Amino acid sequence: MRILHTNDDGIAATGIAALHEATATLGERLVVAPASGQSAESHGITFHRPVMVHNARLDFGGEGVAVEGTPADCVKLGARALWQEWYGKGARPDLVISGMNAGANVGINVIYSGTVGAAVEGAFLGIPSIAVSLHLGGGTPHFARAAQIARAAMRS
Repeated sequence: MRILHTNDDGIAATGIAALHEATATLGERLVVAPASGQSAESHGITFHRPVMVHNARLDFGGEGVAVEGTPADCVKLGARALWQEWYGKGARPDLVISGMNAGANVGINVIYSGTVGAAVEGAFLGIPSIAVSLHLGGGTPHFARAAQIARAAMRS
């Protein structure tokens, strides 16, 4: 399986690192994520300025692409242009994973969520997509455990 992995918390976020590690055995993954946090961007796209992309050495290992734009920009660029640069003409991802978001995306928050917006953008492009979030309550967040649960759901 080939996976396009993005988020809305930025390419260096703890959640994307945990989910990236948990999905290592599912197949090839290309991380295309915002260069900085883009929470609450929903389905927003960058329209009035150029969207810059930079190859990035990921803190959690490997290479990825940092996008100076929104999560939806990341999916559009990742699926339509960058994917073919990495995997060849005509190639497209089998799955879009967005997250893991640091914070719950429930209720009305799904309308505003950049994490959910990125997954829906993948679905708009005809790619099966999933958004993953972790509720942050009192105590230490368990990103690694949540990522394992998300991985199990993806295999179902």
